[in-house]
Amino acid sequence: MGASVKNLSASKSRTFVLWAQTDRGVFITRDGGLSWRAAASDDKPAFPEMKSGEWISVKDGIQLRIDESSRLVRSTDGGKTGSEAMQGWRIPLAKYLFGTPWGVIAGGPGGAYRSDDGRSWDEIQLWHEQETGAADFLHAYWMGRYYGFVPADGPATK
Repeated sequence: MGASVKNLSASKSRTFVLWAQTDRGVFITRDGGLSWRAAASDDKPAFPEMKSGEWISVKDGIQLRIDESSRLVRSTDGGKTGSEAMQGWRIPLAKYLFGTPWGVIAGGPGGAYRSDDGRSWDEIQLWHEQETGAADFLHAYWMGRYYGFVPADGPATK
């Protein structure tokens, strides 16, 4: 629907049921994200408060956060120091970050990504590549142009 997702909440009792808090209201899916509709006013969970820039503990002393320039930063010393950790991202701009039992999930205009260690990331394929054709590449290209990672005269070639 073109809404920007701000937060997600999964049902504690039902598989495939998720709520998304967006800039256009709260939406619900009962099929794991294949289809969404506006949530009824009495069917909205309490979303955890998301504080931009705060460190999120991942595992084994690893912490992540999104810095003021929308980059993912990784720390292993309690947040005293950190370094950019966006290996594998098409467009290195992070808009969301949260931990799950499956690993860390983060994403932005170039897609959604998963990591076990918060250092290297694998893109989450939300649909089969043959269903999107070149659209996936074109989306990344135009988002790269929009955010200035790809110059207006096209990518540099060697």
